[in-house]
Amino acid sequence: WKGLRLAGCGVRSKFGVVPVYALGLYSTPGLRVERRVQETLGETVTAFRITLVRHLGAAAFVKAIEDQLATRVADASQLDAFVDMCRARLPETMNPGSTTILRLSPSGHVTLLLDDHEQASVLAPDVAAALLDVYLGPAAVSPTARQAILHGLAAGL
Repeated sequence: WKGLRLAGCGVRSKFGVVPVYALGLYSTPGLRVERRVQETLGETVTAFRITLVRHLGAAAFVKAIEDQLATRVADASQLDAFVDMCRARLPETMNPGSTTILRLSPSGHVTLLLDDHEQASVLAPDVAAALLDVYLGPAAVSPTARQAILHGLAAGL
């Protein structure tokens, strides 16, 4: 994720009022995208930076992501590989301020980084595309983060 630039950020809240994490999307510096955002980002290195604002167990964190991905990923084996990677590498308790980065590559690899240290990577192009949809699609989990990110991408931030 080094060498990428923050395109936009926002907060993911549970029930719309309880902040859970801050979400930022990092992309190629100067990349300007107004249409076909998910497709364009799928062709470049992109990273989602998730910084917790409250204590959260890794099991709950992974389950929440898995639930969002389950209806978006066609290849169940890719989802299983991604979930297994997260379960094996995330600490049991995640504290406020801890940062998880999900780096997506054009080759379809999803790499997990914790506090800037690479932990593991899986080849899961369906998961990579689904993560883009979870955070940037019409039914994004954080509409305010989606709006800020799309604005930043359109401006070439």
